[in-house]
Amino acid sequence: MLELYSYIWGRCIWSLIALSLAVTIGERTSFAQSQEETSGSGEELAQPKAIELEDMLVSIERITPASGAATAVVTAEQLQEYQARDVAEALKDRVPGVTGKRSGGINLDPVIRGLREDRLSVMTNGTKIWGGGPFRMDPPTSLLDVDELEAIEVIKGPYSVTRGPSSIGGTINLVTKKPEFSPHWDAYGSLGAAYTSNYNGFTTKASISAGGPALAFRLAGSYRDYQDYESGDGERIQSGFQSQSVSGTLLWQPHADHRFLLSMSRESDRDTRFDALPLHMEEDDAYLGSVSYTLSNPFPFVESLQFSGYYNYVHHRMNNEHKPTRGMIDIVFPLDARTFGGRVQANILPGFGGRLSLGGDVYRLEREGTNHLSFLSGDMAGTTRYFHAWPETHIMDGGIFGEYVYLPAPKWRLIVGARVDFVDAGANPGPTERLQYHTYYGAADVDAFETNVSANARLVYSPVSSLGLFVGVGRAARTADATERYLALGPGPGGFYIGNPGLDPEESFEVDTGIHARWNRLAMDGSLFYNRIEDYILQYILDRAFQCPHGPCNLRGFRNIDHAILLGADLSLSYALRENLSLHGSFAYVHGENEEDDRALPEIPPLEGRLGLRYEHPRWGLWFNPMLRLVQSQHRIDTAFGEDATQGHVTVDIGAGWRLFGRHELMVQVENLFDKNYNEHITRENPFTGREVFEPGRVVTVGLRTTF
Repeated sequence: MLELYSYIWGRCIWSLIALSLAVTIGERTSFAQSQEETSGSGEELAQPKAIELEDMLVSIERITPASGAATAVVTAEQLQEYQARDVAEALKDRVPGVTGKRSGGINLDPVIRGLREDRLSVMTNGTKIWGGGPFRMDPPTSLLDVDELEAIEVIKGPYSVTRGPSSIGGTINLVTKKPEFSPHWDAYGSLGAAYTSNYNGFTTKASISAGGPALAFRLAGSYRDYQDYESGDGERIQSGFQSQSVSGTLLWQPHADHRFLLSMSRESDRDTRFDALPLHMEEDDAYLGSVSYTLSNPFPFVESLQFSGYYNYVHHRMNNEHKPTRGMIDIVFPLDARTFGGRVQANILPGFGGRLSLGGDVYRLEREGTNHLSFLSGDMAGTTRYFHAWPETHIMDGGIFGEYVYLPAPKWRLIVGARVDFVDAGANPGPTERLQYHTYYGAADVDAFETNVSANARLVYSPVSSLGLFVGVGRAARTADATERYLALGPGPGGFYIGNPGLDPEESFEVDTGIHARWNRLAMDGSLFYNRIEDYILQYILDRAFQCPHGPCNLRGFRNIDHAILLGADLSLSYALRENLSLHGSFAYVHGENEEDDRALPEIPPLEGRLGLRYEHPRWGLWFNPMLRLVQSQHRIDTAFGEDATQGHVTVDIGAGWRLFGRHELMVQVENLFDKNYNEHITRENPFTGREVFEPGRVVTVGLRTTF
């Protein structure tokens, strides 16, 4: 597999370099053109740099700010202060409307406005990423070390068309840290370590970067070892894990207007336990590689031309170690996921004003896995059965897109975007899998071909530079993922699962309106949204007495319902009480309705609010940040799905830090200060005991970081 990885990786690199050099040789001589910058208040444009505020929108790595949509950015400094164990944990703490679904001690699965899994698009360095497991032990947000992120960018809703198929729930972009050029060769780095109580875990990490006038690189690595945690009542929750990460980035500028970027990383998890799942993750190895080449001003009226390619491989292996079934059966469940793709994008400054982005992208996701069950007792003792859980499945998506940003009048901004995706999904099931698909769904054909159209329009009004009011309308289509389509008798939360090859794509229509304001001491970002999803893919129970290898259990499947509705609001604000003291808070609510069956959508998070204070003393290098989190009970549940009502809870977290001599920093984070025993609504129960999986009790993390 590593040889295949190296071969494809090498082909991608040299193909893109050759293409870029061909464009460079063939380009006409560009001419310099002086230009005025556009003011933040939306004054008349000066050509060709029409939309100065949108500079980050057209880069390979960055997607925000996205005008006319609810967005959020979690910075590297915030990630460092919070000392989060994974991306979803950081988003849950920092971004209203985003929470995380827990299965164990790490790798929370993000949820945005009640939508999760493949309804969210996860990217890094301009590439799409997927995990290797069918039940989100390794969601795509877990495939990168959180300490190596420069920022986590979030766009809520279907308002991104230039980064792969549009998402109906939101887009999460993981921006990795990059080296920097320097007039003279210079090197710098950091070392860090942290200890976390309750988990009895520790983290070590190191990085080094160096750069000269045209070449720079960065290397980083980390290691973590955590044990099971205890809930507020002292119950031991399976959650231990070990992980290590290594990453490298090479930045090369062969010409003043050209940039080459190569990024590679390996994230490895071992012996990872999940109390809410029927299996244990023995190992998970994720290899991510990407390359991009950017040309600035290659032609008149062309601001930039970008090429990128990538190949990602994840090997995922599960077993039933540490589970009650171990004495009856021995389960070994290896799976593999491969993703490769590329994109090209031109950012054009047309003569009639504004900025136009045109391009295309393609990816192919391949998944396969075979479940090995060896019976240790009963009538079948000594025998082994095999189930092709993912029978050589593939999903290939190629799309073309365009997005136009224009200022029709002073103080107004209009953004319109559209894309068309051509989808080919298929599998190679054996006779047993085909019979299962036909028995439960009547499916005779497993192949699917779709043409999906997505589009959006956003209008922003800025009467003054400190205020932006926006309204957005978006339509997006999502093809069913490999688990929903093709999973054949895979063990998961709440029973065994079988996919439905006949699923139609989901089609979302969303309306957002909101505000972005900065008035003296007050900062506020808020939005209201309405999302109607046609052909919503609903998980449901096919058979409540299905004969699983360890006895009767639920067999779960997937079907389209006519439509579902999600509506709600999220708000964040802060107010500077004094120069060094600020009050900040947030609010998030979503209401989900299954319109076909006239009942609540399952796994919808309840109303949540946060209120905190932040004190900073820059001269002494001190900061202090207590936070109160209030979560309402959730009684709007889908009993047919198998979920229970949950009680509300209130928790207190405290963070503090002290920077010493400008190069050393001591950080302390206390989570669940009063040792509250509680569980989140969207966390599933233990599949063997039926008990709720409670969140960690009091957790104290002490970290030290030094730079050189």
